[in-house]
Amino acid sequence: MGSHKDLFQKIEAIESHFNDGSIKAGQKLLKSLNQDLKSLPSVPNKLRHKHNFVLAQSRYFNDVSSFAVNPKRAEMIKEVQALINDSGELKPRDQANKIHEIQTKWQQLDNSSRPASRDQWEEFKTLTDKAWQPCEEFFAELDSIKIENANKRREIIASINSYVQSSDFKKNKNLYKYLKNQFDEWQKFAPVRDDDFKHLKQEFSAARKPIFDHLKTIESSNKLSKENLITKVSELSHEDNSENIKAFLEIKNQFQRIQSAGRKNDDRLWKELNAAADKFYAEKKAMADKEILLLKKYIKDELSNSSPNDIESFLQTIKHASKSKEFTEVNKYLLGIKTKAAEEKKKNKLKDFESLIDKIENLEDMDSIPHKIRQMVEKSNFNNDKNLLTEAVIEIEIHANVDSLKKDQSIRDKINLKVLQDKFNSNLNDQEKFYECLEKFFNNLSSKNPNPDEKRLWKRIIKTNPRLS
Repeated sequence: MGSHKDLFQKIEAIESHFNDGSIKAGQKLLKSLNQDLKSLPSVPNKLRHKHNFVLAQSRYFNDVSSFAVNPKRAEMIKEVQALINDSGELKPRDQANKIHEIQTKWQQLDNSSRPASRDQWEEFKTLTDKAWQPCEEFFAELDSIKIENANKRREIIASINSYVQSSDFKKNKNLYKYLKNQFDEWQKFAPVRDDDFKHLKQEFSAARKPIFDHLKTIESSNKLSKENLITKVSELSHEDNSENIKAFLEIKNQFQRIQSAGRKNDDRLWKELNAAADKFYAEKKAMADKEILLLKKYIKDELSNSSPNDIESFLQTIKHASKSKEFTEVNKYLLGIKTKAAEEKKKNKLKDFESLIDKIENLEDMDSIPHKIRQMVEKSNFNNDKNLLTEAVIEIEIHANVDSLKKDQSIRDKINLKVLQDKFNSNLNDQEKFYECLEKFFNNLSSKNPNPDEKRLWKRIIKTNPRLS
């Protein structure tokens, strides 16, 4: 028995447990307080009032717990009564299994909430014993199962005790998983005898307590580390807001690498971390909104009359709204202009290429002819070799998967063999092969003023829709 001051402190501890949601811990401490008060010759009024208050709280929690689970227990009692009423409809083994199933649910309910009242337990036990009568021959078998389950649970307790005594558990980075696995194993071995149930449960809790205590120490340290990072975010004050956001994201990565600070704290700390950075994102949004207004005005007043260079220069000034639909619209418009210009350039280049055969003597007037092709023509030897000329055209057709004339089939067969050999011996790509054939064509023209047959061969090259670069 302690002094009145000690008793008041014990009441404060009980209230603290109740406020934290640690109901069972508070009720355990309340039992100790009740014993202390019985030893006093007289109890001061203030102390009695305080005691009555926590006593009322404890009863309230018991009532809440009973309110939640009593209907389930009442349902189990009805299930047992139904077994008695329907006795004979089930085979003895099936009835034994059904009773076993109900008993397991009853014990698990006692394990996870306030135990049943004496009246409930006595009613349940009386009915259960009566339900066992038709299948008494199986009782011994079930009892042996309960004994075996108790032995298995003792093995689990011994294993945890051994693990804790070795201190190896402090090196385990996933103690939560270890505890869950042990609990899952424990749940597999139910039911046990009633006289084993309570003390095994106590031993199981005691075996795990050092691990829970160690986890609380780690969680406390993790909580402090996370709170320090939240403070760092609150203190960020770069003039450039993008630097604040960059620093926040780095801190956020550090925060996420820290392990749990306890289920009660993790969600709260995560929200506090993000709330501390809200001001930076609010500023970023304000800057983005301002740029979106500029984009809308540009789309309305200037976009349709702007050159590609002007549009690119404008887009480079947008730093915060690059993911907006307005920015995408302007960028898409710019891409459309560039694509159209490229297609037009390609079209003009091909058009000039088509007429090249007629303007070999006036190449200076053909600005869009690629420099490489211009050089081929200017350096041509004009060997006037019709066979080599035809071979060059047919090889271009083969590379372009375009059919040749029937009369040229024998030449095509010959060139096909050459193309097959080149696959193993040549390192040229398709474009380089085209230019190689084109150079062969120009070198074997008759002159700078090609004849009609040569012009017809040229038209066959045009039909392959060559890619010029």
